[in-house]
Amino acid sequence: SMVSPAPPTSAESALVSERRARTAVSGAAISAPEAVPVISLAPFLAPGGSEADRVAVAAEWDAACRQVGFVKIVDHGVPPGVIDKAWDAATAFFRLPLAEKASVAMTSDYPYGYQAMGTENLEASLDKGADATPGDVKEMFNICIGSASANADVAPVRRRHP
Repeated sequence: SMVSPAPPTSAESALVSERRARTAVSGAAISAPEAVPVISLAPFLAPGGSEADRVAVAAEWDAACRQVGFVKIVDHGVPPGVIDKAWDAATAFFRLPLAEKASVAMTSDYPYGYQAMGTENLEASLDKGADATPGDVKEMFNICIGSASANADVAPVRRRHP
């Protein structure tokens, strides 16, 4: 459930500011709070948790994504050491030269890997006009944990990234 928001980090503040600036340019309305919403997964993950608890957490997550575009998840159960290693690996990857990152790019038949800045346009995916809005100001690396295939309808895929 929603917990009292901690003061936003500089990265969170930058994300909210960037989203506000982009929506101002595109003319879309946004009523984002000053901080990125913080949502606890404890009720969702509780061994004796109810379906109502899980639905409530899912509804909060949905609202945060629709209204702000970002969410900070707490009480997820991921050990801090794992989080630190993931941040270190992500930081090292995104500092690589573009050519190296592009060598493990997503493709039409493989939905995991690197996607360069400006190649995704979420505003357009909401039927708000691809021509009216620029590509998103982000790089990303999509991963899948726990599955040997890109999706349930295709043959297993080989890992292509480090």
